[in-house]
Amino acid sequence: MEDKQHIIGVYKISNTLSGRYYIGYSINIDRRFCVHRSKLKKNCHDNIFLQRAYNLDGEDKFKYDIIHNI
Repeated sequence: MEDKQHIIGVYKISNTLSGRYYIGYSINIDRRFCVHRSKLKKNCHDNIFLQRAYNLDGEDKFKYDIIHNI
C-alpha cells in the first residue's frame, strides 16, 4: 500500500456561473473535496447557500481549487 502524503491547507469551491465561492481549510484536502462532493450530490451539505447554488446551477458549474498548502 502506498503511503500518500496528505495535502494540508486552504481550498476554494467556486461557482463559475455566479462568481461566488466557499473557502475552507483541511488537513486532508483531497478527502475533504470528496466529502463536499458527496454531500452536495446527496442534497445534505451543511452550508445551505452552497447547496442551493449547487442544486440550481449544477455540478458542472463548480470548480475545486487549492489556494494555499502547507
